[in-house]
Amino acid sequence: MVTSIDARSRDGLDHRSLDRFLVHPPMYGHPIQRLAAHRRAGPGVTVDTVQKVMFHYCMLLSRNLSDQLTSAIGRRIVEGEYPTGEVLPTEAELLGEFGVSRTVLREAIRALAAKGLVETKQKVGTRATGPENWALLDPDILEWQVQATNGDQRGLLRSLVEVRTIVEPAAARLAARRATPEEIADMRDALADMTAAMEAQDDEAFIAADLRFHTGILVGCHNPLLLQMNATIASALRMSRDITIQVAHSSETAMPLHAAVLDHIASRQPEPAAGACERLIGRTRDDITSVVPGVDFDAG
Repeated sequence: MVTSIDARSRDGLDHRSLDRFLVHPPMYGHPIQRLAAHRRAGPGVTVDTVQKVMFHYCMLLSRNLSDQLTSAIGRRIVEGEYPTGEVLPTEAELLGEFGVSRTVLREAIRALAAKGLVETKQKVGTRATGPENWALLDPDILEWQVQATNGDQRGLLRSLVEVRTIVEPAAARLAARRATPEEIADMRDALADMTAAMEAQDDEAFIAADLRFHTGILVGCHNPLLLQMNATIASALRMSRDITIQVAHSSETAMPLHAAVLDHIASRQPEPAAGACERLIGRTRDDITSVVPGVDFDAG
C-alpha cells in the first residue's frame, strides 16, 4: 500500500509532535532523521527550519506518490482491468485502496487525463477511454503497453518496428550530414560498450549501450522533433530485444551492422548510412519473425 502524506506536516507541529514525527518518520528517510538528531543535540537547528525542510521533502514525496499512483491506475487501464467506457472506482474507494491523500489522487487523475487515458464528467465520474484517445507516443503509455501481460503483443510489436523502419534510416541519413565529432565519438563509445557487454554476456548492459547508440543517431540529426521519437525507438528496442535474445548469436550478428551504420555516419555518407540502418532493422525483423509466429511485417 502506498503511504499517504499528512498535510499537517506543513505547519502547526509543536515540539513534542515534531519529535515523534521525526524519530518515527513513516517514510521520510535520513535527511529528516539527521535534522531531528541535530535539533535534539542543541539549538543550532530551529523547529521552524525543520518544518520548512519537512514541507519541501513532503512535496517531493507527494510528487513521487502521484507518479506511482498514475502508473498503477494507468497500467490497469492499458491492461484492460478498467475496460473502455467503464467508470473507475469512486474517489473514496481509490483512497481506501491506495491510502493516499485526495491531493495525490487528484494529481494522478489529472495526469491520466492529460495522457488521454481517462475523462472526468460531473455526476458521472472518471471513465477509462479507449486506445484511440491515448497519447500513444507518451513514454509512460509505451512502457505500460510493452510490459503489459495481457493480450496479443504482436500488433504493438509490428507498429514499433514499422516506426523504426520509417524513422531511423532517415535519422542516420541526417546524422551523416550533421553529427558533430563529439556526437560521433559518443556513438563510438556506445558501440564499444555494446561489444564489452556482449563479451561479458551482460544483456542489460548491452541494451543500455544499444539505446545510447540509437539515441546518439537521433541526437546527431539536430532536429528536436525527431529527438522526441527517442522514447518510441527505445520501447521498440527493448521489446524486440526481449525476443531476439532467444535467437542464437543475435548480438554477434548485430554488431557489424551497427558498426557499418556508424562508419558511414562518421565518413559523411548519408545514403550508405541510411542503407546500413535499413539492413540493421531488417535483421531485427528477421529475428523476430523466426521467434514470434504470426508477425507479418509485410501485410497490407
